[in-house]
Amino acid sequence: MSKAEKRHELQQNELADWLGEQIEVAKPHLPMIILGSVLAVALVGLMIFWINAGTTAGADVWSEYFAAFGEPEPAAALEQVATKHPNSPVAYWAWQSLGDHHLSLGQMELFSNRELAKASLEKAEAAYKKAEGTHDSMLKNRARLGLAKVYVSLDKPEEAAKIYKLIADADRNRVLGKSAELSEKQVQAKREVELLAWFAKQSPPRPGGMPDDLPARPDLSIPDTGLDLDKIDLTKPPDGPTEFPAPADPAKPADPTPAVDPAKPADSAKPTEDKPTEEKPAEEKSAAADKPAADEPAEAKPAETKP
Repeated sequence: MSKAEKRHELQQNELADWLGEQIEVAKPHLPMIILGSVLAVALVGLMIFWINAGTTAGADVWSEYFAAFGEPEPAAALEQVATKHPNSPVAYWAWQSLGDHHLSLGQMELFSNRELAKASLEKAEAAYKKAEGTHDSMLKNRARLGLAKVYVSLDKPEEAAKIYKLIADADRNRVLGKSAELSEKQVQAKREVELLAWFAKQSPPRPGGMPDDLPARPDLSIPDTGLDLDKIDLTKPPDGPTEFPAPADPAKPADPTPAVDPAKPADSAKPTEDKPTEEKPAEEKSAAADKPAADEPAEAKPAETKP
């Protein structure tokens, strides 16, 4: 046996001795080690089950959120989702969507009905403030942006400027923050403030209203004919016999002879039909022309006078 083989055999013996010593040391704690391993495996399985269950429940909740937009009244459906799952991400998104709905409706109603517009904008303000309570920075800034637009529509430029400043400070390095910074300066401009004040004082007419200068309503009553219609008994037939022609029998053939109308006089005489005359030869015609007619008297010749 070479020296290398002897050295390798000695190392294996040392490793076996060390393992044996460790096993002897761990024997008293072996049940605890086994129990800990079993608990670790059970904990991993429980975590996997909890994550899967949470994912399924979350999918159902988001399905309710998206289905609310297809309801006949989406505002009521979104509010129901938000109140059913409070302090959850889907609830904050539902409040945000509800605020967008009322804001859009209120801005349109500003040109037709100021009372309804104010009510819709106040509902939008309440919904945006609830959505602002989320921990999602992006959703929080979106809710604040909608809230600033509500204050602009309600002629509150100072309140709108404060909200725009919050958005700009929280998200200055992004597009939303830069846009909010520009909006803050714009809403504080003198011309913008005067324009909002002027628009708030206007009272636009409601669509579909009738003007006051319409012509008088035409008289559609039945004219007076002098007849007392209340005394006429419509259940009795009129005076005199009323004859109706008997219905034709489909089994009998129709009479080809036209019916004679007694009101018209009969024709006394019918025109005779002219018969064509036979044409005679030319010689006979000339002879007949030379002979005097029997009915015509002969021409009288003057008498000759003798000397």
